[in-house]
Amino acid sequence: MRVVNWCFVTEAERQILDATIVLVGIYGMRKTSVGDIAERAALSRQTVYNLFANKDEIYRAAIEYLGAQWRAKAKAGLEAADGLSEKLDVVFDVFTVDAFKFSRSKPDAHDMFTEAHQVAGDVMQKFFRANRDIIADVLRPYAANLKKNGLTVEQFADQIETACRGYKRDARSLKHLKTLLATQKRVVLMMTA
Repeated sequence: MRVVNWCFVTEAERQILDATIVLVGIYGMRKTSVGDIAERAALSRQTVYNLFANKDEIYRAAIEYLGAQWRAKAKAGLEAADGLSEKLDVVFDVFTVDAFKFSRSKPDAHDMFTEAHQVAGDVMQKFFRANRDIIADVLRPYAANLKKNGLTVEQFADQIETACRGYKRDARSLKHLKTLLATQKRVVLMMTA
C-alpha cells in the first residue's frame, strides 16, 4: 500500500486525485474507470499507472487527500478562532457542513461513501480518527471540566465526531443539519463550562 506525504504531492498526482474526487462523486467508483480519471486529469493512462498501481489505490489516496485538505482548512480556521464557541463553529463547519454540502452536491454521494467504506474501510477509520484528534485538541483546555462531568477529552471527542457523522448522513436539509449542530454546540459548551 502506498503512503503519501500530502505536503509533497506532485502536480500530476494532484490532477489525478482532484479528477477522482469529481468523477467518483458524479458516477461512483464502480462506474469510474482509470481511463476516465486520466482523461479528466488531462494525463495519459500510463502516467496514472506510473503513479498509482490500480483504481483502488487511486481511490484510497483520494480519500486521504480530501481528508488532508479538510483538516488543513480546519487547522487554519482554528488558528484564527477565539474561544471554544468559535472553534466549535470551525470544526462543525468544516467536518460536517462542508462535508454535507460536498456529498449533497454529487448525484451518487450515497454510493461514494458506501464504496469508500467497502474499498478503504481502514482509510476511512484513519480519516475519522484524525478528525477526532483535532476535536480533542480543541477540548483539551477543558479537560478538568469534562472530568467533573465524568468524561475524558478522548471520550467526548469521539462522541462529537461520531454524532457529527450521523448528523451529516441523516440530516434532511442544511437547515436541519445546522439545528442539530447548534444543539451539539450547546451540549459541548455546557459540558466544558
